[in-house]
Amino acid sequence: MKISLLYRKLRKGYKPKTPFLNFLLFSCVLKKTCIVAHFLFVIAIAPVFAGEGNVIPGNNESKEADASLEKTEQQQLFDSYSACTYLDLNEYDLNYEVFKTALKGYFRLKGQEKLENDSIITIVDFTKSSNDKRLFIIDLNNKQVLHKTYVAHGMKTGQEFAKTFSNEENSHQSSLGFYTTDITYHGRRGYSLKLDGQEGSFNTNARKRGVVVHGAEYVSEQFIKENIRLGRSQGCPAVPLEENKKIIGHIKDKSCFFIYYPDRKYLKYSRYINNDNYLNYVSEAY
Repeated sequence: MKISLLYRKLRKGYKPKTPFLNFLLFSCVLKKTCIVAHFLFVIAIAPVFAGEGNVIPGNNESKEADASLEKTEQQQLFDSYSACTYLDLNEYDLNYEVFKTALKGYFRLKGQEKLENDSIITIVDFTKSSNDKRLFIIDLNNKQVLHKTYVAHGMKTGQEFAKTFSNEENSHQSSLGFYTTDITYHGRRGYSLKLDGQEGSFNTNARKRGVVVHGAEYVSEQFIKENIRLGRSQGCPAVPLEENKKIIGHIKDKSCFFIYYPDRKYLKYSRYINNDNYLNYVSEAY
């Protein structure tokens, strides 16, 4: 269930199935201390993993049970953090599941010490029409959306909607997945920001292909009015020319940059969203 839908149901009197889940969700909605709600929830479910009666498990069984409980606690903490942060952002044009997926890669990159500007995450949602504002820059520390705007996809990725993606040179297609931002420079597209792809066959040719954040005149409401859809790039996530400098200022110097689309191959093989190592670093968010 999407959090935005859940929120509307809660306002209409929807009751979660357990009192502990009820407390957790209402604490998020009311913007109470999420960490308190989480630990009360964990305390409530802990007996389920503690075994039956006076049966004393062996060492191996005990270790497995402890590891299972720890993983469950970490997952609950991640779910609590995701839900509460999303509600605090108050930005329902950003799909909750996309946001939650982005956080998985963000925490893994942070755990790998690849982020320096680590309070910032940029999410590009290519499930949306190019005529919609589908780039979101989020300050996770202060739980606010810093910027929301238009962003182009590659000319061979689709017309109004993005459909196909590639990591190959000269494909003129967008590449999915997690990136880290790097240094700025002035090139033939003006003030630009270099991107480093982090995901194997999905986006690691970003540097070689010259995939960067830059401003473009074809990324504007005026272009949409005159051409029915937003303009397209050669694979770069191009942004409005007049907003370019501000956007780059927010996200430069090793922040997390995520381009999302529910591509079957990506969803199946991305090591950033199909590996639960990110759970090891969620507690730091608190």
